[in-house]
Amino acid sequence: MLPTTFRRIIPGSASSSRIIRRYCATELGKTETQKYEAVLAEIEVAEGKLVELKEKKEFQISDLANAKRRHFQAIEDAEKYAITKYAKEVLSIIDNLERAKNALKTDEIEDSSPEKDAMKKTYDGVDKTEKLLRDALKKYKIEQFNPQGEKFDPNKCEAMFRMAAPGVEPNTIVHVMETGYIIHERVLRAARVGTSQ
Repeated sequence: MLPTTFRRIIPGSASSSRIIRRYCATELGKTETQKYEAVLAEIEVAEGKLVELKEKKEFQISDLANAKRRHFQAIEDAEKYAITKYAKEVLSIIDNLERAKNALKTDEIEDSSPEKDAMKKTYDGVDKTEKLLRDALKKYKIEQFNPQGEKFDPNKCEAMFRMAAPGVEPNTIVHVMETGYIIHERVLRAARVGTSQ
């Protein structure tokens, strides 16, 4: 057994290994020294494993934190974008209502025509229905955007054709065939556009 002074030595410190080796070399017999050398070697191996385990623990704590963050992000995205598929279907209805409004040109019908009142009522009904659908989409942060006159952005627009446009910078949107929509910060439907050459 080691003297009492050695019991106060902090295990794993560089000085403790040197002191014990020196003591073993001078005070103990060769077999005792070999035993202590073997014990010290085992201590060093154990300390190396301890360091390795601490690193693994830190990595796993970090990995768990990342997994937790990704999980909460996925839940948040699911809440935000759950309506995406349904909203895309509603957009085609809004497009058709807009086309119907454009077809019902009440200002081209004579005031004395009996069809004028019926056309006006139909137009108002279509317009109110379209507004109701747009308001419902706004509740879910779905907004329309019209990129007319803007620089072409492939993330938000789909180029359908290019045309000569004198006095306009190249890749500027000169015609919007179909407006685009965004849901929160994502593009729900890209705008279909024509750009300048």
